[in-house]
Amino acid sequence: MPAESTQLARTIRQHLLELHKLLLDAERAEYERVAGAATPPATLLQLLIADPQFDWLRQVSRLIVALDEALSIRKPAPPETLQRLLQQSRVLLEGAGGEADFQGKYRLALAASPEAARLHAELLSLLAP
Repeated sequence: MPAESTQLARTIRQHLLELHKLLLDAERAEYERVAGAATPPATLLQLLIADPQFDWLRQVSRLIVALDEALSIRKPAPPETLQRLLQQSRVLLEGAGGEADFQGKYRLALAASPEAARLHAELLSLLAP
């Protein structure tokens, strides 16, 4: 795997992690506004895994996990896999892919958070063809 592609994938992964945290924090705040506190980390993890309100975030979670696996030191993925994951990231963030629920909630989150919007713009810049 070329070093440039590997470094780009690591940078994308890091930005996706930061974006995911911002999105998760915002969704958690909305959940707690309606349902009450979900303070223990295990409770939040269960919400992220199983609660329908958090479904839309799983697309980003899956991308992060796939990038983690592709960048594994023990068994790095072939360059084609890494390129496919970067393409999937771009398609999802551009709004050309993903479910309508994801796109709607994602756009609202970007509008509500300047930091999320900044990360989104940086990711698209990094992922530009």
